[in-house]
Amino acid sequence: MKVKLLVSSAIIALLLIPATTTYACSQGKTIADLSTADSWAINAITDVAKIGWMSGDTSGNFRPHDNINRREIATIITKIMKLDTPNVQFLSYTDVTPSDWGLKYIEAVRKAGIMSGSGDHFRPNDLITNEEFAVILTKLAHLQITNTSTLSFIDQNIPFADKDSIQAWAKPYVEAVADKGLMTGDGTRFNPQHQMTREEVAIILDKLAKYNGNVELYCGTWSTTIANQSFYLVIDDQGNSKTLSLYNGDPSSNKPYFTLPVTFVSGSSTFDTNDYTGSIQLNGDTINLTLTIKSSNPITIFGGKHFTGTFSQKK
Repeated sequence: MKVKLLVSSAIIALLLIPATTTYACSQGKTIADLSTADSWAINAITDVAKIGWMSGDTSGNFRPHDNINRREIATIITKIMKLDTPNVQFLSYTDVTPSDWGLKYIEAVRKAGIMSGSGDHFRPNDLITNEEFAVILTKLAHLQITNTSTLSFIDQNIPFADKDSIQAWAKPYVEAVADKGLMTGDGTRFNPQHQMTREEVAIILDKLAKYNGNVELYCGTWSTTIANQSFYLVIDDQGNSKTLSLYNGDPSSNKPYFTLPVTFVSGSSTFDTNDYTGSIQLNGDTINLTLTIKSSNPITIFGGKHFTGTFSQKK
């Protein structure tokens, strides 16, 4: 029996990120310096690392408080969009040398139209500011912007107290990302010339991942307690695919109620199972999803930060 698992999103999926893209989990990798991140950024850092959008250095450090430059942003965008990075035959920028480790990523985002330089200079070592990232994010998410000839109208729609300090070329993009809740500043001010940190970029990319309804399920374990019994939902890598399993009791010492192969196709998943039925909903740190088929003798699972749902064993 095939059951469709529909991934829902309140907002139209991103147009520039391929609809059928799947992202490998990095379950098992640890971020050595995660404890140094601000508490409000820890979940986002973990999320973007799991889907492979951002990674740490060779020592396993994410360096959450480090600033991030244009070369590094180009690398991240290439990963998100799965851009081709062929051998570069001709240099587009005079300040990016053939030996620059970021050359192929810089050329990839240039070709995709997401990032460009100033004339023949890319400025790879320049640190990204909030207003510059708003432009990049708008292009990445393919958001509509207001015509720059109506700046007075745009000003009325920018919800930040310091909107007068946003440069004119950036205002339509700031308006666009603010309208979708992708960039919110400090809640009052946008701080347009603020040089972004890696954890701040992670926060925004985590929002982007949830804004795009086609992002792959995160690997991990979710749990809840019902009638003094512990239930666990486990999403795990199995080679080139993933499985979703439900356990009553510790997954390391109990057999699952069921294990379903998961294959993402254009924002939906197909689960193949002959034995168990139910409905499932993951909230919190994951995208929303729903699995619904007919069943009897329901096992109701609810509560917990990540996991609510109803399952039953088919007789």
